[in-house]
Amino acid sequence: MKISQQLGILAALALVGCGHGSQEFQSIVVDKKVLAVTTAGETAGASTGSQNVDLGETVHRVIHGKAGEILFAYDLSVKRGNPGAYVLHLKPAAQAPTFARERSVSIQEVGQSVRVELMENPQTGKTLADAYRFFQPVTLGSLHRDLVRALHLEMHGGVSR
Repeated sequence: MKISQQLGILAALALVGCGHGSQEFQSIVVDKKVLAVTTAGETAGASTGSQNVDLGETVHRVIHGKAGEILFAYDLSVKRGNPGAYVLHLKPAAQAPTFARERSVSIQEVGQSVRVELMENPQTGKTLADAYRFFQPVTLGSLHRDLVRALHLEMHGGVSR
């Protein structure tokens, strides 16, 4: 994995979490962008880590309960949508519980978060949901430039020259 992808994933990880309940994080690098996927709700775990995929390629998402049982599973693929946007295709998995039918959600390339409710956890009565957001991978040069700019602004009382 390239350093720019690792930095993009770290930036996405820092920005996606909302602090409510447990959250599992997965990054999917597709079309030179990082799709961050977080699972919110009371779970023992979901698909995590980083994966590089091509547009249209399937990623299997599995969410486990605290006893290790599968709470929910689905297949995710990403395709180009309108200019500046993608379409997330959420398809029923071969294992249940899963979606009753395929769902499609549009999301902007960068800057928009989309939340999809998956199910109500029968053990807790709480809703399980996945949230999606695209990020541009961060390069070392852009990270350095942004850090220098932030430090400059902090040292000069928010005044940029």
